[in-house]
Amino acid sequence: MKFWINSLPSPQPTTRRLLAGIAVAVLLGIYAVEVTRASRDLSATWDEPCHILAGYCYWHAGDYGFNPEHPPLAKLVGTFPLLFMNLKVPSVGRDDSKPTSVIQGRALIYGNDADTLLLRMRLAEAVVGLLLILLLFEAGYRMFGAGVAWIAAVIAVFEPNLLAHSTLVTTDFAFTCFYLAAVYALWRLAERPSLLHLVGCGVMSGLALASKHSAILLLPTLALLVAAEITFRVKAAVQSGSTQQQVLWKEISVWAGRLIVIYGLAVLVLWAFYGFRYQARPDGMPLWQSLASYTALLKGHLAPWLVNTAARYKLLPESYLFGLTDVLLVTAGPRLSFLLGNLHPHALWYYFPVDFVIKSTLGFLALIILGVAAVKSWSGERHRKAAYILIPPAFFMGIALTAGTNMGVRHILPIYPFMILAADAGTWELAQRNRAWAVAVAVLIALHIGSSLRTAPDYLAYSNELFGGTSQTYRNLSDSNVDWGQGMREAGLYLKRRNIQDCWLAYFGTADPAYYHLPCKPLPDPFLRWWKEPIQVPPEYYHGVVLISGTEVAAPYWGAGGLNPYSQFLHEKPVANIGGSVLVYEGVVDLRRACAIAHMYKAWDLIAAKDQEAAIQEALKAGELAPDHPGPPFIVGYILAQGKRTEAARIQFEAALKLAEAAQPEYQELWVMATKAQLAILP
Repeated sequence: MKFWINSLPSPQPTTRRLLAGIAVAVLLGIYAVEVTRASRDLSATWDEPCHILAGYCYWHAGDYGFNPEHPPLAKLVGTFPLLFMNLKVPSVGRDDSKPTSVIQGRALIYGNDADTLLLRMRLAEAVVGLLLILLLFEAGYRMFGAGVAWIAAVIAVFEPNLLAHSTLVTTDFAFTCFYLAAVYALWRLAERPSLLHLVGCGVMSGLALASKHSAILLLPTLALLVAAEITFRVKAAVQSGSTQQQVLWKEISVWAGRLIVIYGLAVLVLWAFYGFRYQARPDGMPLWQSLASYTALLKGHLAPWLVNTAARYKLLPESYLFGLTDVLLVTAGPRLSFLLGNLHPHALWYYFPVDFVIKSTLGFLALIILGVAAVKSWSGERHRKAAYILIPPAFFMGIALTAGTNMGVRHILPIYPFMILAADAGTWELAQRNRAWAVAVAVLIALHIGSSLRTAPDYLAYSNELFGGTSQTYRNLSDSNVDWGQGMREAGLYLKRRNIQDCWLAYFGTADPAYYHLPCKPLPDPFLRWWKEPIQVPPEYYHGVVLISGTEVAAPYWGAGGLNPYSQFLHEKPVANIGGSVLVYEGVVDLRRACAIAHMYKAWDLIAAKDQEAAIQEALKAGELAPDHPGPPFIVGYILAQGKRTEAARIQFEAALKLAEAAQPEYQELWVMATKAQLAILP
């Protein structure tokens, strides 16, 4: 079949090279503008401060005890510019716990010129994004031809989720890049076996392992691809008349040897990022918790045995093993999940597929459907290539369905490059068949680009038009899908433009609102005490402006219903939505629930200050405002128990337990456990 596109006039080679050079320059220029604007306009996201402090400690002290739950590569890349800056560095001592890492990381950023620091570090991280674009072009070109390569590059340059995470000093994007790089290197090895390609696959695999702990899934992915490769080769050999058994054992022995070399090189590269040192911290300093005691928290017997065995024989660095344990604990769940406007007390198996649909552009989703459905495009030799394009995302998504943590599309970001190649390979074949298909594909690419441009630079909060667009993402998703604390700079500019000098702010994040000149008083937040902010009790009804982070409304850290002081705002229309992240309410704003939580916070502070009577009064005020919350009677019971008023304390604890078990107890496990523990120790 002669493709219609082949009948078009072809430019001379010199002209083609010139046009290709111009196209490359335009694409890279667009990417540079996108990442620069996003890097400049967004405040620090939740995870960035601890990553930044960790990277700084790795460079300057070789201290891998900070933020060990993530490997070093991305943190080292992002913090490289700090080596050339004169900074005020907070005191970093022996405490390397998670809260300390976050608090000290925040102090490092906002104790200096935060705008300059974040811009430089994010642009350094964006270099990995550039590598991914070039890698997609290279893979598309060698596997499917120039048409697929160009479409893949265009799709990647405008893909909101890739743009959102390519500039952040976090670990998700680096893993995404090197996951594809390792798989592509394996394909190159299969195509042209050579020592260079073998080493390349091992090194890329090592870089993936050094990026994120979930990269351990790359190892079985490569094994699956090798199994597919052997199957194709045996089938081809049989068709040519060779003996099946001889070919099978030959291929198994060859590929088993190659896998051993690849895995060995990958582990060697991983060790290199830890300075070939087993101990996480220098000078004999211990981690905040011993590895043995941490693995004891793991469920089952196999996982802790594997980690402890690796530690006993020093097969992997201590910091890496500690982080791997942390990942196993977190993904075991259960953690609250917010999806399509509803909070769930556990993870949902269908969360990530739905998340992918919400967070991907409609144009891209249509390209995927067309590309994968074009069965004829995957026949013959392309059937083998399809294995390298479709097995990795299918396997990765399959594992994600069982994860106990539903916190964002970033956890399945590695599937995006593969889906880009799959979509483009199939649709390019369709586009070559006739002009109608070519126009359809071009329209879908244009829709993808237009949707991305409309959300810039707020890529993190993106959702497609079917779900209301970026301004409505908070109604369907939470956390790093929409509001990861990135909106403080934009919120400060919004208040300045409107000359608002008095407001209240419920903020989920690690950025410093004062740095961005927000004149707001802080409303209660689960992490507010980390910043040692004074507790301020808001009015029950506030006449003015209230800013609330989207994640506060979704309540993944509060609980459902009355446990969340901001749940009613999910159903109220804000007067403004800043960057998809911060919601603005104005007029007479009901803050009774937030007021109750603030009274509870004050009660605990007064207990610490030994002012028991004042603490009881604060708890009683909280109970009047939130009579269905178990917190107020629990606090009163705790105070009475400390004063040896056992029977009165028992009455209060039983009242707290009744409230916790009566209304949505699945969200109140901590209250139930704490109350039962207090009742158990009463005389």
